[in-house]
Amino acid sequence: MILKKSAFPGGCKPELLVALIVAEGCYDEISVNMVVTSMNDSKHKDGSLHYDGYAADLRTKSVPRPQLHDLVADIKDSLPDCYDVILESEAQAQEHIHLEFDVVKAAKMAAPQIA
Repeated sequence: MILKKSAFPGGCKPELLVALIVAEGCYDEISVNMVVTSMNDSKHKDGSLHYDGYAADLRTKSVPRPQLHDLVADIKDSLPDCYDVILESEAQAQEHIHLEFDVVKAAKMAAPQIA
């Protein structure tokens, strides 16, 4: 895993760290170094989970195009449903994989099931 110099990891939550480790394994399977391009830094949408330490962006420009959608699917399949894995800005200069721990989904998953 490589952190882009501007990717500030301050405030990174353990749930995001777990997802980054899992995603790195998926990148390793296709022999591509995973580069984290953004965490709790730069400008994100209002309400973004980047600011809370629950989201990161992953570089895709070094991923061979034929493998890109499979990589996104592999990351999704390797994480529980409380994670969102989204290919953003596809085929544009700023294309990246957005990876986040969805606190709301996680709370629903952890809620006791009443029969």
